[in-house]
Amino acid sequence: MTDVNRYLTDLVDKLRLNKAEKDKIEAEFDKLDSKLWGHFRRKLKDVQIFGSYDRGTMLSTAIHKEPDIDVLIIFKEKQFKPQTYLTQLQQFAESGYSRSEIFQSSPAISIERNLVRFELVPAYFDDPLKIPAPKIAAPDWISTNPVEFKSSLAAKNGNNSELITPLVSCQVSFVG
Repeated sequence: MTDVNRYLTDLVDKLRLNKAEKDKIEAEFDKLDSKLWGHFRRKLKDVQIFGSYDRGTMLSTAIHKEPDIDVLIIFKEKQFKPQTYLTQLQQFAESGYSRSEIFQSSPAISIERNLVRFELVPAYFDDPLKIPAPKIAAPDWISTNPVEFKSSLAAKNGNNSELITPLVSCQVSFVG
C-alpha cells in the first residue's frame, strides 16, 4: 500500500502546474485583465478565471502542451445576443493582440498568447450567471455556477488527501 501511495503522490507532483508555470499564467492574465478593462471600461462587472486553472485541475505543460485558461468576461447588462458579445471580444482581441492567433471557439474567443491560450467567454449576471449556450441549444444563454462546482470539488479533494484534483486533471486530459 505504501508503494501505491508513493506512486500517486509522485504522479500528483508531475501533474500539477509548477510555480514558474503559474507565474507565467498570472502575468499574462494580469496583462489581459488590464487590456479588457481599458477597452470595455464601464461595460464590465468583472473579469475572472474559471475552469481547470481556477479549480486546480489544470495539468502541467510538461504533460499537456496546449493549456487553456478560461476567462469569464462578465458584462454589467445583457444588451445583446451572445454572438454580438463574441464579436466584440474578437474585435478586442484583434486590436490588442494583433500578433497572436485569434479564433472563435464557441462559446468563446481564443487568444493564443506565449504558449498559453485564453478562452474569453462572455457572461452576464442574472442570478445565476449566464453564458452563451452551445450552438445546438435552443436558448441563447444558459445558466452556470463555476463557484459551486469548484467548492464541491475542493470539498471532495480535501476529504481525499488532496489527490482528487490532480487525478481529475489526468482524467479530463486523456478523455476530453
